[in-house]
Amino acid sequence: SDTCDLVTQVTYADPGARARLRIKDGDMGTLDMLRAAQTTDAPPASYDLKTSAELMTNFVQSDILQPQKAFEAVQTHVGLSLLFAISTEGDLNVVVEETGKTKHGWAVRNLSAPLIRKVFQGGEAKVRTFAVSQVAGRGAQRAIRVAMVVEAGGMSHLFLSLGNSDCNLDWTKDIPWVAAPYNAVDDEGKPYIAPRPFHIAGVMLAKAADCEMIVVDVLRNPNASQPLLERYWIKVGSPGPKYTWVKHTAPADFEASTYMSCLGRKANEYVDGIYTAGKVNNKSQLIYAPVYNVWDAGAPALPSRLQLPGGKVPDCVACAHRSTGDNTTDLYVAARGALYYFAANNQHDQAVGVAVVEHPTLLNGVRTMFAVEEAGEVTVWALNGSNEVFYLSCHSDAILHKSEWSVPLPIYSQVDAISPYIDRKHLANTFFAHTGTDLIKVTKTPGTGLWTKRNLLLPASVATQDSREIKSFTTEVQVTNKGTGELAADVEVELTATTVTSVSINHLYYAVGPQPVKVKTDTEGTVTIVELTHDLVATRFSASVAPAGAVGPGSRRLPGGAPPVAIHPMDGAFKRNAALNTRSKLRDAKVQEMDGSERPFISSDVSDDALDQIAKLNDSLNDAHEDAKTRGMPLHARRLAHTRSFGAPVFAEAHLKGKSPFLCDIGDLFNYLKSGIQAAISFAKDHGGIWYFLAEIGDSIMTAVLDTVEAIGSAVVWVYDKIIAGIEWVIKMIEFLFGWQDILVTHRVIKKFIVLTAQDFIDSIPNAKAAFKNSCDGFKKNIADWTGMKVEGLNDTPADANKNQSMHHRDSAPGNTGKHHLKGGGRQATSDDKPDGGVPSILSKLCDLAQKEEQTLVNAADQIKTQVIDPFTSLSLTQIVERITGIVGIAIVDGFENIGLELFDVVESMVSGLMDKLDKALHIPVLSWLYKMLTGDQLSVLDLVCLIAAIPTTIAAKVIYGHAPFSKHSEVTKRMLNAKTIQDWNNAPWDQSRALALYRPGVPKVHLHAKAEGKDVEKHKALQALALGFGALMGTVLRCYCTVIKDELKRDPAMGNDALYLFETLRWIGSVAGSAPSLSPEMFDKLGDSSAWYYNMGKILTTMGKVRGFAQIFFVASKNKAIGKAFSLCSSFENTLKLIPHIASPIYDGELSVHIVLKTIGKISSDAGGILSFPKKVSESPQKEELMLAEVALRMSYGVIMAGYPLVWMAEI
Repeated sequence: SDTCDLVTQVTYADPGARARLRIKDGDMGTLDMLRAAQTTDAPPASYDLKTSAELMTNFVQSDILQPQKAFEAVQTHVGLSLLFAISTEGDLNVVVEETGKTKHGWAVRNLSAPLIRKVFQGGEAKVRTFAVSQVAGRGAQRAIRVAMVVEAGGMSHLFLSLGNSDCNLDWTKDIPWVAAPYNAVDDEGKPYIAPRPFHIAGVMLAKAADCEMIVVDVLRNPNASQPLLERYWIKVGSPGPKYTWVKHTAPADFEASTYMSCLGRKANEYVDGIYTAGKVNNKSQLIYAPVYNVWDAGAPALPSRLQLPGGKVPDCVACAHRSTGDNTTDLYVAARGALYYFAANNQHDQAVGVAVVEHPTLLNGVRTMFAVEEAGEVTVWALNGSNEVFYLSCHSDAILHKSEWSVPLPIYSQVDAISPYIDRKHLANTFFAHTGTDLIKVTKTPGTGLWTKRNLLLPASVATQDSREIKSFTTEVQVTNKGTGELAADVEVELTATTVTSVSINHLYYAVGPQPVKVKTDTEGTVTIVELTHDLVATRFSASVAPAGAVGPGSRRLPGGAPPVAIHPMDGAFKRNAALNTRSKLRDAKVQEMDGSERPFISSDVSDDALDQIAKLNDSLNDAHEDAKTRGMPLHARRLAHTRSFGAPVFAEAHLKGKSPFLCDIGDLFNYLKSGIQAAISFAKDHGGIWYFLAEIGDSIMTAVLDTVEAIGSAVVWVYDKIIAGIEWVIKMIEFLFGWQDILVTHRVIKKFIVLTAQDFIDSIPNAKAAFKNSCDGFKKNIADWTGMKVEGLNDTPADANKNQSMHHRDSAPGNTGKHHLKGGGRQATSDDKPDGGVPSILSKLCDLAQKEEQTLVNAADQIKTQVIDPFTSLSLTQIVERITGIVGIAIVDGFENIGLELFDVVESMVSGLMDKLDKALHIPVLSWLYKMLTGDQLSVLDLVCLIAAIPTTIAAKVIYGHAPFSKHSEVTKRMLNAKTIQDWNNAPWDQSRALALYRPGVPKVHLHAKAEGKDVEKHKALQALALGFGALMGTVLRCYCTVIKDELKRDPAMGNDALYLFETLRWIGSVAGSAPSLSPEMFDKLGDSSAWYYNMGKILTTMGKVRGFAQIFFVASKNKAIGKAFSLCSSFENTLKLIPHIASPIYDGELSVHIVLKTIGKISSDAGGILSFPKKVSESPQKEELMLAEVALRMSYGVIMAGYPLVWMAEI
């Protein structure tokens, strides 16, 4: 309105609600609590979080950013990196770090090429040098300024881009360059004659928030043996040109090869000045001079000549903008073993610097130095003549107190160049370093003091290139709905990390730290975190699901969500190492290679005394670990105990050997030890009960506090420092042992089953049409039994079935390695297989019949959805059976009978190519490379499913039984691998003569009652079921994954049909594997051999589903909507009818043990998901997406139960 209205919201406060919520007058958020409590909406969902974490071998396919000619780093408003660099080709690139957007997290964007093409039109032009600066101060957003010098035709050309956002990075994709040609004039306005050739030696950009100062150094006499500099500053936004060059009157002539400069501002100045250290007439000078005279622009500005005590010669200079926000800078100077400090108010002429740190080796010959003040802390980084990187830090209010500065240690050696900053989000010490062979990002976490390093990974340049083996801490967080037990897809999980580092979360790169990161679960309700490790620095995580209303008054959690769960990925590896606490255990320890061979962990020539010492160290480390576990997660920056003023810890004399210890930071000490320096390691408690790490180096003892689990875990490698060369061997010993050769045997067992099953499908087709007709007739004859079916006392619900699955056995980070890489690389999958197309006319009759019977299915599907699927998780098996028998009747069978008969005619013309589909080569990043490395063979579409199923099957069996499920030396395994028919595979657990006696047509129950044959037989049958169960789970994952990807591809006009054919093929392979455990043993009989009509019906419908899915591959790219509707209608019909045998089999047979009931619930869940095929096909958004999510949830419930019920069976044996 045109007036100021007062709007009031009135909420009725139910006294009962106030009492229940214990709300008192004046509580914060009272109204929110009342509204939430009094709403009629459904209560927010609550979730359970289950976790698994391991140190394990992993694999990555990527390129690595190679060393650059020159680089400089700044950061975004949230602490992500922007690395500007000149490539070896002479381009200026910016490497952008992106969190939660891409797989590898780094994107290279060329800033110079578009401009060079436009301005120089194909001429030879390259970037000679560049400069970048970021506004200093307290602002949440700090602008980024960039300058670039292009060399073309023997001349330098300057381009500028100022005022770029550190929040919105769109400018990095198309940077707005503005040319700044040389245009300097003298006092009379006459142009200066530019030097010939015109070479720009360097550019400086100010960091002050109140001006955009640009200083350019030009070679005055470029052809001279010792060329001198001519300095200009550029006036921005003046009348006339956008940029005007103005000559700077330098206080001295500096030699170009000897000077160093930086822009800053001393106290009480209105304009920036230049600190310059260099030689004039072979004499060293340190001078501060304002860029220009603010009172008289035509007159020289008055310089300040700064002095070092004793006339020392500066090695290097750096200035730090004070965090007061007044744009003034303190100056730091390194000279001959000391760091000198010039406060902003101590930079007058003849001012003398104050020595604040002295270190005769590290601070000698410093050649590069940087300084910054952030959040009240000063940090100075340096690179010395020995190519060692080190840093110094101190509170800004204690700079003049030598004892308050940190103890410097070399962090990295053999470094050529660095570019550092303090991460504004986490206050983490961060720098990029060029080590000669690598360009790495190094980060120190404030809460733990530990350093982590990372290469800059880029997308693979070739889709089929080899992968690399890495060591990683891999964590899985699985979220399930507490009420239904279903996997909770698309739920937002909040992750907090103890380490400031980068990780992969569900195949996306994330920068993590103490501040929460929010990620969503995938279609399986899973969040997978992969953290690369070089040195056992593991990040602890806290995972939670925030309730719908966050928190209420007094920080009380509102209903819903899931409370935080602590995750320590190093725990398993640490326990394995802690167990090596005797001489004999260390002698017996073996390291297993991927080919199954073993080598001793410790060489036989290591003395017993050395082993006793290591065992003692492991015990001490374990004691320290137990003490540290009682402390909270170190999520906040703290003042680390590594300054001289902290005081030395007091130890028993036995630990000190008459030497005086000095304290340093734990992360700095670990990195120093990596340089290869010889040290004797021990652990000790001081008199106050705090554990310390002690390193005896020569005549000194360095100590550091072991006050976090992270630090203690990282200390493991130093236990073995004297006897094992290389951290990698220690990691190999304590990482999770996959046992790849055992996994490959399981893979072959599963593969044999699927191949024989597929062949059985093919062999069944000639008789299937008649058998299908007979089974439909059999159902009609037995309709009275079906509709009168009663099952009592089965109160288990699908929710109970889902909840009863143990993640420890079923889902683990190592067990899901194959599945994880499928999700990560599936979108890049390619295959040599190309469909033949097919003749759509053969589907015309099928489409007509489908249209005719559409309404019959719609009516039944609607009843099943509302009465069974929607309340599915809350119904007992008894209720499910009663409702389904009331819906599925003769009308449904009649409606599908004609369609089914026609479908068999369609499939008969195509089935000859079915087996070829299974063996076609498939190229998926990581998985194809891994499979070839393990086997020497190409990965096929069938191998994909079998491999990702074999990993968790093998691991689960080892956890339960202590050995692999299928030994290559076992007679049972040999019989399975040599089976000629599916019946042979099924009967492998029995002795061959016994199997022949038992295997008689018309005696189906003999297959179910393995218990009668003894526990060994039943155990082998359960292991068969376990293998097929995990095959079903992974096949279901593949099926659901491909369904989602296929729908995405159909919406993308840029994608060709080849990708659609590939993912439909993969989807079909997944459905074949997924159906394996839903086959009853009786279904291995030939058609017609079983006397029970429902056995044949089950096998025929399963066969029909597979051949229908196979036929669908050839028409997946068809634009004819009738074809898509026909196939989806067939799917819904067959899944509706599958409910009949899946319910009838266990009830008629009287076999209702716990694992059979679970299996039945799983099969019904899969059928319910399949019934949604047609409704989903004909629905519009958003109902279409809702139905897809429901289908995925039901299918995944099936997969989970199929992998879980054999575990229940094993427990029953």
